[in-house]
Amino acid sequence: PLCFGQFLYYSGRASWDAVKSALSWQRENHQRLGELARGWRLLTEDQVRVVRRARRPRERFGDTALRLGYLKAHDCNTLVAAQRASHRRVGQYFVELGALSAGELCVLVQRQREHNRRVECK
Repeated sequence: PLCFGQFLYYSGRASWDAVKSALSWQRENHQRLGELARGWRLLTEDQVRVVRRARRPRERFGDTALRLGYLKAHDCNTLVAAQRASHRRVGQYFVELGALSAGELCVLVQRQREHNRRVECK
């Protein structure tokens, strides 16, 4: 199975540098959970700092905030859902850049899904 950026590269639709740029763009446009919680006034700036410092290796921000008692499970789940809803997909980068049309993107996403289904069945 291939992630969409990998699919674009291996299908010859994007260079590896373009895929890396798309991934950087995606990361830069990603809403951090702590900032989202602060914006919703569920956490203060000081609490966000404490959670960041208290994180264990590979522990997610929300899990640390739960462990410390700063967030309830419902709040954390709501924040994660909002974060996912605002997530910008790699394909959107290529559409905004003008390298793909929205129609081409839809076709390529479908081809990627078909590819991934085929390789998972083997």
